[in-house]
Amino acid sequence: MVRHLAGTAVVVSMLALPFPDARAADAGSPGTSSAPTAAGGFKGLVAALSGSWILAIRSEPPQQGASSTRSTGTARWYTAADSRVLLEDEHLPVSSMDVKLLGLIWWDEKSQTFSGLLCTNRSSRTCDPKASLDDIRIHWDGRRLLIEELEHQRDGSVLLFRESYSEITPKSYVQLGEIGPPAGPFRRLFTVQATRSGD
Repeated sequence: MVRHLAGTAVVVSMLALPFPDARAADAGSPGTSSAPTAAGGFKGLVAALSGSWILAIRSEPPQQGASSTRSTGTARWYTAADSRVLLEDEHLPVSSMDVKLLGLIWWDEKSQTFSGLLCTNRSSRTCDPKASLDDIRIHWDGRRLLIEELEHQRDGSVLLFRESYSEITPKSYVQLGEIGPPAGPFRRLFTVQATRSGD
């Protein structure tokens, strides 16, 4: 979960909104969701990601031919409100930006979808409930968490930011971020290798 990162934007947040499926950029792309979400899946998501993580981050440059940069961040996933809300407290130094965010995900019984909210130091509003309601959707298929957000540009165009958490094991996961037109192609913004911390 991240907001306004490389050049145009990067936001990692959450919620459900039907907009066009995006084309995968490559085999390692976040891609599209593959299975319907179920209410019981929320407990599986909590079990998969809860804990403290060290993030090894590789940021990709916007210019072709430039070198990628590497940095280290942290993430802590935990529950609140009688385990009905999953929170991510993340520090993600990407390129020249020092992103700090708090993301919330929960299962909405009324809409039968995942819902969420993002608060970040990269947003002038800090927390933006309207963007969470209108522009973000979340999918969890039991193995991969996929978050997609529409990014409205000043010239009226729209980009789609996609972030995925996959290859999840008790000790690690891979986090990918990409941005591009809703129909593709997409440009990789960052790759994160997360390792569980002893904290």
